[in-house]
Amino acid sequence: MVNKKHNISDELLAAYMDGNTTLEETQMVLDAVAENAELRELMQLSIKVDEELKGKELCLKPSTIRTLPMLKRAAKNTVDNLCAIKCEGYALRSLGIDVSDEMLEQEAKKHNWLREDGMPLHNMGFLSGLYNSYTTRRFYRSLDDIAKALKAGKVTITVIDNTELNLLPLQARRQDIKSGYNPNHAIVIKSLDLKAKIIELFDPGSSDTPKTYPLDIFSEAWNDSANYLVTITNHANYEPQPQNLSDVKLEEELIELREAIAENAHEIWAQAHKQEGWTYGPKRDDEMKIDPNMRPYPLLPESVKKDYRRMAISTIKLVKKSGWDLVKRK
Repeated sequence: MVNKKHNISDELLAAYMDGNTTLEETQMVLDAVAENAELRELMQLSIKVDEELKGKELCLKPSTIRTLPMLKRAAKNTVDNLCAIKCEGYALRSLGIDVSDEMLEQEAKKHNWLREDGMPLHNMGFLSGLYNSYTTRRFYRSLDDIAKALKAGKVTITVIDNTELNLLPLQARRQDIKSGYNPNHAIVIKSLDLKAKIIELFDPGSSDTPKTYPLDIFSEAWNDSANYLVTITNHANYEPQPQNLSDVKLEEELIELREAIAENAHEIWAQAHKQEGWTYGPKRDDEMKIDPNMRPYPLLPESVKKDYRRMAISTIKLVKKSGWDLVKRK
């Protein structure tokens, strides 16, 4: 039977909810969901019931910290691993910079930012920096962050699990449970309507026309990259936003390592300054190259040591959150 309100048969809806539709049938359902608010509400109600019945199956978040997928590749498939390149090329041309994707690909290979299997997420935005564009690259962003970036006129790029754009949120979460997070494709965000709960995405590598998706479907696909967001603009308004590392707890021996890292950082700084002609003096004098911090770490005031320690502890935490472990050799 075909439901006259949205021209999608009940049988097709049921097959989609069970994940048993072809790509063509899936697109038909997604188009209908994007256009029909009543259908979206109906499907979300079905998802809610399913979640209540199978709540244990959907328990995805582990008790450990979520690792930043910095080295995951933005690569849609093995044929074309240039989606990140094409997104940056689109961004630069949108900002009036005359550059081709081929030129960017050569630069990316030259600097080893592009690998055979795609570009690591952390390398996205480096190309734009070569053309004096102001770029930010940050994880754990929100839909509000996207809205603010678009309102400010920034070209906004993110990384998603491209396969999840063809799934309902429930199906996407089940896929994550089964296969893990898989951020695999860079895409440009054209517009966002928080009230209507829809988002417009543009894929410079495979389409000339943006496509609209329900916001909940996009959110599940975006979650796979730990909500990674790259913004590119011609004008700078630098707002430091270091990674939130409050969820990373360190073992006692790693906290002890902090002091060694802090002291060595000071030694590196002092060595570089000494080579430039700086010497110790009780009061800083830039013209005479005199600095009161040109002395051994133990003799530094606590305020200076505190800055070094903050840097050291943040470095250790970032290493752990990025997926590495520090193991002490016996």
